[in-house]
Amino acid sequence: MFPGLGKLFSRATAAFEAIGPAATAFLGSLLLSLIATQQGTLNRDGMWYVEAAGAFLEGGFSAANESYFWPFLPILMAMVSQVTGLGLEGSGHLLNGLFMAGACALLVASASRMFPEAIWYICLVILALPGFNGYRSELLREYGCWFFVMLSFWLAMRWSDAPRWPSALAIQLSLVAAALFRPEALAFFPALILWQLFQAPSDERWRRFLMIGGLPLLGLATLLAL
Repeated sequence: MFPGLGKLFSRATAAFEAIGPAATAFLGSLLLSLIATQQGTLNRDGMWYVEAAGAFLEGGFSAANESYFWPFLPILMAMVSQVTGLGLEGSGHLLNGLFMAGACALLVASASRMFPEAIWYICLVILALPGFNGYRSELLREYGCWFFVMLSFWLAMRWSDAPRWPSALAIQLSLVAAALFRPEALAFFPALILWQLFQAPSDERWRRFLMIGGLPLLGLATLLAL
């Protein structure tokens, strides 16, 4: 009845299949974020971030730290604004959109290792989750935290197939980056350590434990000593 519509649907399906589910999640998330930021007003936390970003441009780190107690996102917003010429609010939305899109893509990529037969359904569910979409118009630190936490999980799954020191270091650096947005992300370090203690092959357990947990445990011991 609608042959043109059928052809269009077939071409769209072929395009999605060509770029893959992870890239589809990334592009779909960017589109949803773009739509969301066209409506609504800036949230209260977002106002604080913009104010702290302006303080950083005027007075450096100390001024930003006085304006907001955990100023990494505002500092990043200020740097992006300087590079791109966007306003501070626009820079924040750009960062949040990219972080959210990256988190969605990494979530899909991680799920594809365990449920490849259902990955397109998983991609659709991730893009439709109210818990994600309900806050796309707001400036929040959580987006950066989610991205780097998901990056650490994705890296950890790849590392478990072929454990190497550089890969283990990348996992830990990703969690540290997540903590720059939300310090609670450091709670995932014990989860990764316990994962290896219980799931690693018995002949590799302690080697993997040192690779994944040696650096954070050394850092904790140093902090306690200081």
